[in-house]
Amino acid sequence: MAARPELTWRLAAGYSAWMAVLAAGYFARPDWHLVTWGLIGLSCVGGIIAGIVLYRPARIWPWLLLAAANLAYSSGDTVYNVLTTYFGAVNPFPSAADVLYLATYPLFAIGLAGFNRYRTGRDLGAVIDALIVTGGVGLLSWVFLIQPLRAEHDPLNRITAMAYPLGDVLMLLMLARLVFSPDGTRNPSVRLLTIGTAGILGSDVAYGLLQLNGHWAVGSAIDVGWLLFYWAWGWPPCGRRWWASPSNYHPGRPVCCRCPG
Repeated sequence: MAARPELTWRLAAGYSAWMAVLAAGYFARPDWHLVTWGLIGLSCVGGIIAGIVLYRPARIWPWLLLAAANLAYSSGDTVYNVLTTYFGAVNPFPSAADVLYLATYPLFAIGLAGFNRYRTGRDLGAVIDALIVTGGVGLLSWVFLIQPLRAEHDPLNRITAMAYPLGDVLMLLMLARLVFSPDGTRNPSVRLLTIGTAGILGSDVAYGLLQLNGHWAVGSAIDVGWLLFYWAWGWPPCGRRWWASPSNYHPGRPVCCRCPG
C-alpha cells in the first residue's frame, strides 16, 4: 500500500525543517559540529530508508546502494571530525576518513547505474549526450585539479587526492544518463538527485582547489554544497517515485513516473 500524499508531504516538510535546524546549529555552533554533522548524514540515510518503506519500489537494490554510500560518506565525515577534534590532527590527509569517502563513489556509481539499467534502456542518444557533458567536465577537472595534483611528491597523497575528482566524474556520468533519459528532469527523483549531485560536486571541487592553494576550515561556505547533497538525496516523498520498468520504456517517448500503487 502506498503512503497517502498528505502523509508524505508532511514528512517532507518535517524532514526539511529538521535538516534546516541541524544546518543552523552546525554554522551557529562550530564546536558542536561532530554531533550536528553526524546527524545530518544519518538523517539523509534515514530519509532514503523511509522512502523505500513508504513507496516499496519494485527494485530496491539501487536505493539500498545509495543509502550505503551516504552512510559511508557520513561515517567518513565523523571519522574526520573525531581525528581533528579529539586527536588534534590538522587537516588529516590521507586518513581512515578517506577510505570511507572513496568507498562511496563505486556505491554511488553502481546505484545510479541500476537506475539507468531499468529506466533509460539502451537509448544511444542519452549515452552520447552524457558522454559529451561528462567529457567536458572531465577535461576541466584534469586541467585544474588532477594535473596539478600529479606534482604531489608523496605517492599515497597523490593517488588519494586524484581519486576524488575521478570519482566525481564517474558520478556525473551515471547521473547524466538519467538527466538525458526520455523524461529526464521532469521526474522528481532525477531533479533531486541532480540537485544533490551538483552540491557535492561543487563542494568537492572547491575543497580540492583549497587543498592545492589554501586550507579548508569547518563551517565555511563550502559546506553548503554538501548540506544540499544530504538534503536532496534524503528527501523522502518526491525522491522515491516508482521507477518505470524496462518493459514500459520506449526510446523517444516520455516514460510516466507514477507513485507506487
